[in-house]
Amino acid sequence: MGIVTRLPLRQAGDSVYLRMMIVISILAVLLALYALWERLTGNTYHGLYFGKSKILGKGTAIPFGGNVFMNYWVVKKAQFSSKESQKNDANLLAAFLMKWIQEGRIGVLPDAKLNFGPEGPFDDATEAEFYRAFAQTGGEHLNPGIGSITARAQKRGEELLAAQGFLDKDKHPVPEQYPRMCQVIELRNFLKDIDRADLPWEDYLVTAVLLGCGVPMRSRVPASLSVGLDAVIQMAAYFEEAYRNESMSNWYQSNG
Repeated sequence: MGIVTRLPLRQAGDSVYLRMMIVISILAVLLALYALWERLTGNTYHGLYFGKSKILGKGTAIPFGGNVFMNYWVVKKAQFSSKESQKNDANLLAAFLMKWIQEGRIGVLPDAKLNFGPEGPFDDATEAEFYRAFAQTGGEHLNPGIGSITARAQKRGEELLAAQGFLDKDKHPVPEQYPRMCQVIELRNFLKDIDRADLPWEDYLVTAVLLGCGVPMRSRVPASLSVGLDAVIQMAAYFEEAYRNESMSNWYQSNG
């Protein structure tokens, strides 16, 4: 008669737990490898928003007339990870600052501090509200209330896209507008490796910052804008670090 050996209940439970952890670890590794493969092969985009998963082409068209809200909505639909989400949100804030600097609403002092001028008229009420939120603190210590700016900006982009017929009732791009959505990614592909010198680069500046391509623009813009661009690139890094640390009460700290 054979001898049956039984594990103590606790030991058996530990064995089951160990097997579960091994399975979970294997699945996590497989998921990470799949994500890496997607990134390397360009399969990072949802067909529901772009009509295809690969967007490898380059384009010079400025999508949606350079509207920050509309382009940001598309960028958010293209993001790949939480880290990329933090970077996109930081770039949104930097893009608005770059826009206001370029419009002459904000001056950049020699120590990279911001000098906010009078609000003046805005075409978009949401943007005007954002400007007031920044200006109240001089851009040095942004209060926690501005933490909702990214969600509200995405919502505003959705409203504008829907109003102009780019989205259906479910807030997805209508198929005939997929090429317009892809233009955002194609422009980013182009700006990452600029190989032309015959474009009106000042027109691209705000969208380039939004797309995380401010650094390649340094050699393309006139000296009158280079100081502002350098300050905005630095601020984007601070914003991203603040997002990473989940600190909404002290996003930007001056160098002074």
